[in-house]
Amino acid sequence: MSPRALVAAWTTRLALVGAVCALLVGIGAGGVAHLVSRWLGATETAAVLTALVVGLIGATWEGWRLTGGRLTPVRVSLWLEERAPGLEFALVSAVERGDAPAALLDRIAAVDVNSTGWRAVHRALWWPLALALAGVFAMALGARLEALPGAVARMARESAAPGDPLATIRGRIEPPAYARLPVEEYADADVLHPLVGSAVVLSGRLPEGMEPATIAARVDSAVLRPARSGDRWAVRLVADTATHVVRLAHATTSRLVVIEPRRDSLPVVTIEQPARDTILREPRGTFALRARATDDIGLASAAIEYIISSGDGERFTFRSGTLGAVRPSSRAVTVTATFDAVAMKLAAGDVVHLRAVARDGKTIDGPGVGSSDTRTIRVARAGEYDSVAVDPAPPAEADKSLLSQRMLINLTEALVRRMRTLGRDDVVAESRRISRDQTRLRKQVSDLVFARLGDDASGEHFHGDGHDHDASEPLKRNLTPEELLAAAEKATGTGQNLVEEGHDETPIVAINKPLLEAYNAMWDAGRELDTGRPRTALPPMYVALAAIQKARAAERLYLRGLPPRVVVDLGKARLAGKERGKSVIRAASRPAEPLRRTAIGRIERALALGTPGAAADSLLIVRLSIVGQLPDAARAMDALIAAVRSGRDASADVEAVRRSLDAGSSRRDAISFWTGPRP
Repeated sequence: MSPRALVAAWTTRLALVGAVCALLVGIGAGGVAHLVSRWLGATETAAVLTALVVGLIGATWEGWRLTGGRLTPVRVSLWLEERAPGLEFALVSAVERGDAPAALLDRIAAVDVNSTGWRAVHRALWWPLALALAGVFAMALGARLEALPGAVARMARESAAPGDPLATIRGRIEPPAYARLPVEEYADADVLHPLVGSAVVLSGRLPEGMEPATIAARVDSAVLRPARSGDRWAVRLVADTATHVVRLAHATTSRLVVIEPRRDSLPVVTIEQPARDTILREPRGTFALRARATDDIGLASAAIEYIISSGDGERFTFRSGTLGAVRPSSRAVTVTATFDAVAMKLAAGDVVHLRAVARDGKTIDGPGVGSSDTRTIRVARAGEYDSVAVDPAPPAEADKSLLSQRMLINLTEALVRRMRTLGRDDVVAESRRISRDQTRLRKQVSDLVFARLGDDASGEHFHGDGHDHDASEPLKRNLTPEELLAAAEKATGTGQNLVEEGHDETPIVAINKPLLEAYNAMWDAGRELDTGRPRTALPPMYVALAAIQKARAAERLYLRGLPPRVVVDLGKARLAGKERGKSVIRAASRPAEPLRRTAIGRIERALALGTPGAAADSLLIVRLSIVGQLPDAARAMDALIAAVRSGRDASADVEAVRRSLDAGSSRRDAISFWTGPRP
């Protein structure tokens, strides 16, 4: 191997070694940071984030220290020369010169450079590997470590009261077998949240020479008998659906522990296919069925159930079964199946009801069952399509015009969009077809107007309508509403003035004037369409549509004059009733949010107690009284109770409880901060 190839190979190797060292250092630094964070009282999430940040910083620093801009051929050659002194600078000289003489090559070949380099790499990897192992051990220890303030306070309580078996109470929750959950342990238990059916074990240190029988334990009205477990006493109970308070007493000390169980929720099931109900014309075809089920702990079974009802009148038969049944061992599963109408022997008139059902593995009081919405597949009967349902009431004339004008606008807009892909002759032909439809619609509007004005509804009795007229009169296609009304008056021959003088909003004008505006706009649109210009025909078509909508809104009843005002003579009507009535003493209304204000006062009095144990037990009683109505405030009190019992500063926890209790209240009551036991 030439000197340059040898140096290039070792450059790559050293870069990989630097990356491995950086990774190992990052793991070690992150594990130590996690341990320190947990020791100082940080939550598990905060400790993990701290470990990630510190690990990333450590890995970056180590990678830059080893390889950052220093892996040049000369530096790698000098690194090898330093580890193999027998080279006598032959390797670096050969790399710098490029054309090494035979003497340098012989010197390089006489030294085993690779073996020397690998021994140096192995020595360099020892300390990062040891640091990484220490970091993994520290992270595992930090996951189970109690916070430093709580541990110090616990040791202080135990040393201050060596003969008190209630100084610290450990909690152990053993979930039921079906849940497949790990055992949970708590160093100092105040409130436990076991799953229903779990075994709860409370234990404490048993001083030398003391018997467990000296400790009194009660759950509500039941008596528990503590037993010896090594050098500790222990009581065992099974969590049911109710919340219980365990009262422990020994000599002059007492302790409360709240058992607040959580229920196993029902499975949540959603049917995804078919997405909606379906009607089959013939009893054949297949359907893909798919459903999804989830559970908070684990699913035991899931399937798609069907019920087929057949018959009519008073005779029905039912068939049922399941499709795609699975027995998962996870918290989520997707059930798939295929429904074949022929295989199920469906007939005309049959109805298939489909739903997805899932069961969890709960064995305490039977499995929890969750179901999805029901989908229906119906097969049409033989004579169902023999008749057509028709609405017996025809739409109003203005409504028919409105729908037709919208249709013509849609056709014209579609033609405008396709003009670039059509020839001129095709555009003109299509535009004239739309123009013929516009002409028919315009004549329908004119028939409606003249029928209302008393004419024979034959339509368009004026110049330009195709009838014979006096040649001395000029021909006009576009008429103003007033001119068209005048023409209509002349055509009807009634001799009445349809537009009343000085009144522009009479019933005749209000109803017919918008239709006449639509009529004129349709004339303009028809001319543009006849000449093959659909783009310029759209504006008058929009005007016609707006006028038709205005005509629909104008068909209202207008009263002549104003209705009379109803005047009540209060002096005459007052006290004129025959019933004597009864006086009612008004009771004072209760203040808003009484439970919140009562809880604030009780917490204030509990925090004023000088003994941490008594204050924590009083706060537990307050928590039990509000957990049903104020669950958020009760959850916030858990941290406050733990802080008070451990004797540390609980200012932040008190502030959190205050915010929870002040939510929705108009008045703010102050709660003093707990700063530890009073001297």
